[in-house]
Amino acid sequence: MVAAVARVMEQGRPIGRLGIMLEEGTRVWPPGLVGMRRSGPIDAVGVGVEKTWDMSALTVQMLWRIVTGQVSAKNISGPISIAEFAGSALTWG
Repeated sequence: MVAAVARVMEQGRPIGRLGIMLEEGTRVWPPGLVGMRRSGPIDAVGVGVEKTWDMSALTVQMLWRIVTGQVSAKNISGPISIAEFAGSALTWG
């Protein structure tokens, strides 16, 4: 498939722009995807410690599975790539 790319000037330089944009408007998230929990400062420390413990335990569990051969080391690129793309998307707005 071939797409014609229009050439536009941006900051005095010609660049190619395909012309695909996200539709602006109210973003609607599927139910259960976004949650909000309000806590006071003391409770927030406890929640932070709990979440950090959970993520650390998951990381150690996955590393153990890679070391013992239960999971391929190729699986590690999935979460890393997802994190990279999420960071890029956040930067782009």
